[in-house]
Amino acid sequence: MRSRLLLILQIVIPVLSFSILAVYAGFQFISDYCNDTVPDTTSIYVYVVDRVFDELNRKYAGARGIIPEDETSLITYGDIPELSTWDGVKDIYVFSDADFSRFEDRVIEDGTVKAGIPADAVRYYGGCSGMGSVFGANIPEQMPENSDGYVVYEYYADRKNSPPVIVADEPDILLYYKYDPSTWDMFLEDFNDYIIREDAISDAEMLITVDGDSKELQQRLMKEYPASNYSSAEFTKTWKDEHNRQLSVRILTAAVSVVLITVAAEVLFGILRKKAAPSKNES
Repeated sequence: MRSRLLLILQIVIPVLSFSILAVYAGFQFISDYCNDTVPDTTSIYVYVVDRVFDELNRKYAGARGIIPEDETSLITYGDIPELSTWDGVKDIYVFSDADFSRFEDRVIEDGTVKAGIPADAVRYYGGCSGMGSVFGANIPEQMPENSDGYVVYEYYADRKNSPPVIVADEPDILLYYKYDPSTWDMFLEDFNDYIIREDAISDAEMLITVDGDSKELQQRLMKEYPASNYSSAEFTKTWKDEHNRQLSVRILTAAVSVVLITVAAEVLFGILRKKAAPSKNES
């Protein structure tokens, strides 16, 4: 009787173990596999979420072997002039809280406003920039830009019946200020007036367009400003590959552990069966 029970266990335990492993692996894959789309652009979007060197950045930095100089450092408005001189930086489009507030007021007052936004801020970075929720109703394959790199959206107060559309006209207002040393002080003065007037807090958020590959620039940004958040082709692909690699390691580790435990159990039950089997003398 005991020998028969051990035989049943030898059959049931492997089936049960590998069934549990299959469920675990499937759940991990479905719930945690990253299939984020890598932006098809060389630009980099800078935004702020936690103001600390947290999980997203740690995973990217770990994959690239980057050791931040100061984990609390994030890009501020005061860093932008120096940042504009870095190798690879073409233009910097700084999100303007003051102009966005004016945009909202004009929509209420006039019902229709032509707003200028850098194309990549909508097409590739609509989630982290917030521009996707504002203008994302119409993102065509071709987004014509004016000479300063802006796409002009005609925005209607009645979005339900009249979603935003791209027009060729010049904008009434620019939601991103294109950095220019000759107008930077004017931008800061307007920004500071807005902060004081609205009693607001604002972190620097920007789109950086790049000459050539953005890999080296993205890595330098992470090393010097690890408390800012980023979205770019380099960041997304590296993070995605590292995340899925770690997921594969977890599943593989679990699989190896299950196999070893199952094999050990099978050997043990085999030994116990031999001990429990009646000898020839007893039979």
